[in-house]
Amino acid sequence: MTKGGLYIAIGDSTTWQNYESGATGQDLYAKKIANSIKSNYGGITHLNKGIGGNTSTEMLSNSFWNCRLEADLVTICIGMNDCANQSVPVATYKSNLETMIDKIRAHKIDTHIILCTIPRTCDVNRTPYIDSYRTGMAEVAVSKSVDICHFENAFTQEQVATYTSDGIHPNKAGHTLLYNVLWPIVQTGYWLNNLD
Repeated sequence: MTKGGLYIAIGDSTTWQNYESGATGQDLYAKKIANSIKSNYGGITHLNKGIGGNTSTEMLSNSFWNCRLEADLVTICIGMNDCANQSVPVATYKSNLETMIDKIRAHKIDTHIILCTIPRTCDVNRTPYIDSYRTGMAEVAVSKSVDICHFENAFTQEQVATYTSDGIHPNKAGHTLLYNVLWPIVQTGYWLNNLD
């Protein structure tokens, strides 16, 4: 284990950046998770591997998969771009998630992996298809025995305009709500008790 622990957040623009004016990296859900780990359990190195605009297929072509990913915690929030007009079929999306999990476990078999479903959006190119991708992710979580966090439960469909900056990307308050549903799941990881 990396001394002090290692947390890698993998995802698309939801993980990578907050588009609200005045927002900083400290406002992202993943950074809030890292800060809470430090405050409550011990040292943690946090790597944000969010890539704006990426689908799950594009994410798998990224060179960071060739590095040693000996992480204690990995969260994966990908799919907002996959479901846009079904640009990546659900079956391929599921296969891509399975491949990501296999790659992570190849480096460290007991990494705490949490799949995070696609947050709510009002984008008309996504809303007709998004539930099938959330269902697909949930099926992968069961088949691969990993945890799942339902980001769509962070706020309601009626609250999308309140908690996103553009109907797609969570704003600062939206990221706080994503953090609120993810943090209890992170805390179930036994590895937290081994942090220095």
